[in-house]
Amino acid sequence: MNPMTRRTAAALLLALLLPTFAACSEKKTETNGTTDPQNGTNNTSQAADETLDYIDSKFAGTDFGGANYNIMTRAGAAAHDVMPRFDHEEITGEPVDDAIYNQVETVQDKLGVKVNYFPTVDLELINGASAGDNTYALVIHSNQGLANLVTRNLFIDLNKLSEIDFSQPWWNDSYKEKLTIAGKTYCGFGDLFFEAAINNVHLMYFNKDKCDDYNIPYPYQAVYDGKWTMDYLMQMVQGVHTDLNGDGVYDEHDEWGLVQSPIQSAVMYYTGGFSTMSFDEEGYPYLDMYSEKFVNFYEKLFQLDYQTDEIWTNTQEQEDANFQMFVNGNTLLSSHFLTVTPTLRAVEFEVGILPYPKYEEEADYINWPTGGNFLLAVPSVNNTEDYPFIGTVTEALAAQGHKFVRPALYKVTLQGKLARDPESADMLDLIFDTMSVDFGWIHNGDAGTGWFVNTCLMAHLANITSFYQKIENRAAKYYQGIVDFYRSID
Repeated sequence: MNPMTRRTAAALLLALLLPTFAACSEKKTETNGTTDPQNGTNNTSQAADETLDYIDSKFAGTDFGGANYNIMTRAGAAAHDVMPRFDHEEITGEPVDDAIYNQVETVQDKLGVKVNYFPTVDLELINGASAGDNTYALVIHSNQGLANLVTRNLFIDLNKLSEIDFSQPWWNDSYKEKLTIAGKTYCGFGDLFFEAAINNVHLMYFNKDKCDDYNIPYPYQAVYDGKWTMDYLMQMVQGVHTDLNGDGVYDEHDEWGLVQSPIQSAVMYYTGGFSTMSFDEEGYPYLDMYSEKFVNFYEKLFQLDYQTDEIWTNTQEQEDANFQMFVNGNTLLSSHFLTVTPTLRAVEFEVGILPYPKYEEEADYINWPTGGNFLLAVPSVNNTEDYPFIGTVTEALAAQGHKFVRPALYKVTLQGKLARDPESADMLDLIFDTMSVDFGWIHNGDAGTGWFVNTCLMAHLANITSFYQKIENRAAKYYQGIVDFYRSID
């Protein structure tokens, strides 16, 4: 690649990326390591075996002669976010680090490339890239951050990279569907950065010992049977509510069925199968949020949050304190991210992992990322003759992430109080392989409706109709502007 021919475009990309970096479903059942909901079997090992010779078979004889494949990533992280990383240069004995090493090393060895990883905090790197001294084959950034950059026309349609096979198990079907606009896909999501992707997803933990104390069946079978719903959750927590210190006030010192913040509860809008936008016949999205079904869902959610004695929905600032209540053994269920799992290894009770519940039994499971989760894109500063190189290495890194990093991450996560719980591996497969996204959410901006439900819950609004009517026209106009831009892209 010849970066000097792209000096101006590279400078524009970095100038736009820098402030943004600082800020901020269908399951594949054949080979992707998902759970068979009928029998609860985990297919991850089988999937890893099937990817063993993928690079050799698909890219046989490929040798790029040591060419540099440069990845730009966001370096800063929110409190619980895990950043993508590709920088391990030797085997250390730490399973995930070694898996990432193997992911990168096998690609480098088999394809004759050098994978370089640049978190954008290094001033020298930023100045060099702005001067056109480096070319980036790939950018990995937060959902909403990258979506914002798409509207600056900085990335190519990934479908131009014929070497990327989105039908493979290391790519997420739902993301491909939801982020394809009129046949063009500017962002992707998959196992290329599996460690970051799985850690930055909403999920639930439950206290198995407390289930035993209250004669509550572990909800694994309900998940397998497709019966893990909001109604099931409300039934599960019934009676799990005790004034432990006898002061007559229910707070962080007492026992609860579930303690959560409004934003954690609002995730059920998406896991319940709802989205802010639908697609027209041309494949362009439009605001389509309000319906009778949505109103009924919100009434159910409000009942769960504020009219169920066993559930305490407080403020966003209390998320960590809420989880500490779970660590202390005072709650049956807790919402959080996989990043907090290590804190559970020393607890005195057994722990299980669950996906978020559905709204209706007949619906598919959907699981939702944090705002800090990631998407990948290919900068448009790259020359078209470089597309086969970029597509090949990107596909290979995703395949090897699926082969090496996924099982290693599970091995590390499922330790301590989770070690005797094979069902949790099934749950992790289900959670990751049913992760989805929403066009209106990643393009939320200042006027979008991506967190409309969270806003309503924080305000304790029991009826959302009048509030939605107040913001609908502004939101529709805002989204139309985004869609108009997509229409203008070549």
